[in-house]
Amino acid sequence: MPQVVLALIASAGFYAASRWFARAIEAQEDLARRRAKDSTQRAGGRTAGPKDLGALEWDERAGVYRPRTPAQH
Repeated sequence: MPQVVLALIASAGFYAASRWFARAIEAQEDLARRRAKDSTQRAGGRTAGPKDLGALEWDERAGVYRPRTPAQH
């Protein structure tokens, strides 16, 4: 019988710890959402998005694509 009581106490402790952990995670997610919203508002609604680099050309030496310079059109 003492093993059953110990198992119940351990189960209750694990449950309480998992609920505490879940609440802590939710609080951090909420804080991150509020900070993201505040930074977007401070930026005037502008967010950093992909830039249009125009035409790209392959740079064999570097092995990457680079924006074409105006003199190379």
